[in-house]
Amino acid sequence: MKIQELQNWCYKLEKHTGERDSLLLLAKLTEELGEFTKSFLELRGHRQLHPEQDTLGKELFDMLYNMLTIAAIHDVDLIQEFKMAIEKYETRFDVKFWEEQSGTALG
Repeated sequence: MKIQELQNWCYKLEKHTGERDSLLLLAKLTEELGEFTKSFLELRGHRQLHPEQDTLGKELFDMLYNMLTIAAIHDVDLIQEFKMAIEKYETRFDVKFWEEQSGTALG
């Protein structure tokens, strides 16, 4: 599934289930970040912080869902944003150096 398809799917699901506004989605994203942090700490060997045993992947998806839905509500073209960010990072960082270090082409 491509980013645009995933963004559209999230938006349609949100519309179908009773659309929340952007502020509520932001609040939910913040909640999911907290749950992700707990899962990540558990993964890193810290004591169990919550009993639900949510996985790192589930929490990452929950955050992504909320971010994609917010982007869809506000007509954010994530593909264009990714392209601009990649250009910025390639300008900011010495891409050739990192490609040589990793032995893998980044672009």
